[in-house]
Amino acid sequence: MTRPTSALILVTSAVAAPLCTIAGLIPTIAGVCYAGLAAFAVVAAIDAIRLTRVTAGWEASAPPALRWFKDREETLAISLRHVSGAAQGLRLHVTLPPEIKTRERTISARIDGAGVVEVRCTPSARGDFTLHACDIEQRSPFHLWFGSRALVITSAIRVYPDLRKERAADLIRSHHFLGTHIRRQLGKGREFEKLREYEHGDSFEDIDWKATARRQKPVVKVFQIERTQEIYAVIDSSRLSAREGILDAYVSAALALAMTAESQHDRFGLVSFSAGVDTFVPAAGGKRHFAFCRDAIYALQPRAVTPDLEEVFSYLHTHLRKRALIIFLTALDDPFLADAFMKDVRVLSRRHLVMVNVPERADVRPLFSGPLPETPDQIYTKLAGHMQWTGLRELQKTLERKGVRLAMVNPTQLPAQLARQYLDIKQRQLL
Repeated sequence: MTRPTSALILVTSAVAAPLCTIAGLIPTIAGVCYAGLAAFAVVAAIDAIRLTRVTAGWEASAPPALRWFKDREETLAISLRHVSGAAQGLRLHVTLPPEIKTRERTISARIDGAGVVEVRCTPSARGDFTLHACDIEQRSPFHLWFGSRALVITSAIRVYPDLRKERAADLIRSHHFLGTHIRRQLGKGREFEKLREYEHGDSFEDIDWKATARRQKPVVKVFQIERTQEIYAVIDSSRLSAREGILDAYVSAALALAMTAESQHDRFGLVSFSAGVDTFVPAAGGKRHFAFCRDAIYALQPRAVTPDLEEVFSYLHTHLRKRALIIFLTALDDPFLADAFMKDVRVLSRRHLVMVNVPERADVRPLFSGPLPETPDQIYTKLAGHMQWTGLRELQKTLERKGVRLAMVNPTQLPAQLARQYLDIKQRQLL
């Protein structure tokens, strides 16, 4: 596309208009005036043709696949080359998805035949994005025209959550994990190691009566600490996670938990559900497994559906054979779903250790906490929040009687809280 520059408009108004006026007032020199207009038109046409040939010689390319991180400044490098190989000045305009912000939409550069233009970008959302084209704009040799041309480039951008900002990483480093610092181990292991003769102070519960009968003397079982345990994060991506920022907190917390479990030499698994189970990654270890888990949930988005918790619990009961720590990340402020969760969770809690982390809401709190209400609407809001808070407390007590722990946590602190809960369970040998 070609459009006139301000110089062409200025020259046209300063030269063409007076010549036409003179030709109308003085017929004897009208031919000279018209010849001047024709010469000017020819020069402008030649300038436009040369510009078209220059813009048609550009080629652009970008990396076919990019891996970026949310809220972290990244660089998009676009390689440009002109078939003539001569130095060219241009302006580059990149059309990015609205979720990717940039400092400058248009960048001026001078390319000596071939070069790279870097665009600073900051993704504000997780997911997959595609860059299809960029536009270049140039001035004609006589600066009478602007010429623009769309160049096709294909680049797939994958945006992951940025775990560097999470406090969980600092928490992990501060603990330095079991084995590095001497920490008191609470309880005893569950994994059978060997049999030995009874010694003073041994618990009667550890006596193996069959071995005692065979040997005709007391024999006890010796247990060791389980070195490899299975940890599962279960992420709710249904309508309960549609509130802004909740699902992002779930994803970051699950990946932070995976990092913690990997450092503790445990096996980490991942589950996401909406209407039913959408993603199931069996527990495993290693950096490749962490990358696989990250790829499985980095683009997770909430769906406007109601979860079928009975199906979710049945699926987990069927696929998880070994005792595991199962941490649910969901909001249970819907009374119907809270009752369904309380009713069906026993399927899992009989075999596994189950925990639920519910994100806190600013309006769900005890009635007489926070600032005093000033309007009737604020009074009703605080009463509704108090009723929801009371319901969650009752749910917490009911779940505790079934062996399920429920914690209400701040979404911004969820990664650190999740890591802390896991390390506490690990220390107490509750799993």
